[in-house]
Amino acid sequence: MATLEKRGSSYRIIFRFRGRKYARSLGTDRIGAAQLELARLEENLRKVKLGLLEIGPEDDIASLLLTDGRVRSEPQPSPPKAAPVTLSAILQKYVDGILRDSLESNSLNMLKTHVRNLQRHFGDKVLPSSISLEELQNFVNARSLDKGAKKGSRLSPTTIRKELTTLAAAWDWARECNLVADVLPNRRRLRYPKVDEKPPFKTWDEIVRIIERGRLSEREIRDQWDCVYLNASQILSLLAELTEVRGHRVVHSMIATAAYTGARRSELLRSQIQDVDLESGTIALREKKRIRGQRSIRVVPISPPLRPVLHSLLKQHDGGPNTFSLCGRALSVRQAHAYFRSAVDTTRWRVLRGWHVLRHSFISNCASKGVDQRMIDDWVGHQTEAMRKRYRHLFPNVQQQAIADVFRGH
Repeated sequence: MATLEKRGSSYRIIFRFRGRKYARSLGTDRIGAAQLELARLEENLRKVKLGLLEIGPEDDIASLLLTDGRVRSEPQPSPPKAAPVTLSAILQKYVDGILRDSLESNSLNMLKTHVRNLQRHFGDKVLPSSISLEELQNFVNARSLDKGAKKGSRLSPTTIRKELTTLAAAWDWARECNLVADVLPNRRRLRYPKVDEKPPFKTWDEIVRIIERGRLSEREIRDQWDCVYLNASQILSLLAELTEVRGHRVVHSMIATAAYTGARRSELLRSQIQDVDLESGTIALREKKRIRGQRSIRVVPISPPLRPVLHSLLKQHDGGPNTFSLCGRALSVRQAHAYFRSAVDTTRWRVLRGWHVLRHSFISNCASKGVDQRMIDDWVGHQTEAMRKRYRHLFPNVQQQAIADVFRGH
């Protein structure tokens, strides 16, 4: 049963339903309008009794019975959709989130370069959902036409692969952060330009003979000098000449250490005085590349020609923890490169491209003397099979002995 009641200037309706009392203002002072609402309510109560109108446990009963079973409510505005994250933004978020100490400075700078190249190609508005295998192939094709680091050369497939590896790493990170739902297309199906295998290391005299035959472009000549290794006597000659050049004693010591230990430039720049143990005849080199995500140390014996160089360096050291420093401050990568160039550019050694030739010379000299490959790997750290292949031909005695053993008695 339902009744009308007037309170103030407005009518309200009172009724009982399933043992519970309800009261609801009708928002009108007109008796006719109020009676229409009362009739509607009573009709809906009859429908509920006959099973023609269902009321759920979560329904607003008063509103439902007063609106013919339809609750009048203001339409709720849809929540604003978050703007989709672009590929460029994901790449930037990825590189910004990398801990600066987790990568070597050179590696971090290279990764940032990869990100810039990817952003330049794909632009600022491309969404990850639009990246297909075809789009990745277009990237490979476009980058293969760009200029490489060497004058007159195209960008190498190795560099393009590294850039796509950076893209894949950023993509996986974005998936874990729920920024991307799709999986990056399978990169193994991409086609890259063919590249020539890197030639084996050669002696200075071998390269001179190749160049003297003629018909080589400037780029081909530079490529030949990239493969040079200095033998033991040439190392001595280089160091003797550099002592007379207007170079720094520290840089001279660095060059000698690189040539007699195979240390990378970055490892020399990280070296500290405590790493040099003249009594035990060893030098510890601080690595960052050999074990992923972990700093490691390898120990290399100090050869007889290197011992007096390091002894003199430590005796005249100008302070600071670093082995190779100027005015107590460690050299930067840029300084090390500049000092190397200033030391050799006015000599016959100006054809040497950089610090890496000293590492290759150390490995090649060890290989040419038949030093066990496992021992070489221990001394120089990370070595790929492709790199080993480049100096494997320098085992003449070992190879001659091996072939003789095979056909002995024939």
